Amino acid sequence: QHLDDLPVVAAEPADAIALVLQRPGFGRVHWISDFADPAMCEPALGALRRAGGKVTGWLPTIDDDARAPQRGYVRVADPASGESFAVAIDGALAAELQRQLESLRRRQERLFAQCGCPLVRWRAPAAGDFSWAAYQEIAVQCSR
Repeated sequence: QHLDDLPVVAAEPADAIALVLQRPGFGRVHWISDFADPAMCEPALGALRRAGGKVTGWLPTIDDDARAPQRGYVRVADPASGESFAVAIDGALAAELQRQLESLRRRQERLFAQCGCPLVRWRAPAAGDFSWAAYQEIAVQCSR
């Protein structure tokens, strides 16, 4: 309910922050994202900080965010053509996927630390789980 009462913007970081900065006395921003490209978020976080805003980054996580698959297949898609194919995961690919996940996590943490903003990772509830228990942690932190 708390989040439902807040303005929501689904836009690129620079565009969303431009809208936020137009609001007089905006003060506090809750940014919910996967922050998959931390470099894209850096100018926006810097602009908010310079304008005196208090930003909290909220990153919902799933098990696949912490541990890359060790076997099986991963589907690779070409964003331009939409074509996709399955690639078998061997030891070398599993190790590289894990290295990439850890690198992304470090870049996300560094981005928020450099901008002086907290980044809160919270376990995403199961699909369709709207129980209070599933959202209690984030609701309490959001109200602070």
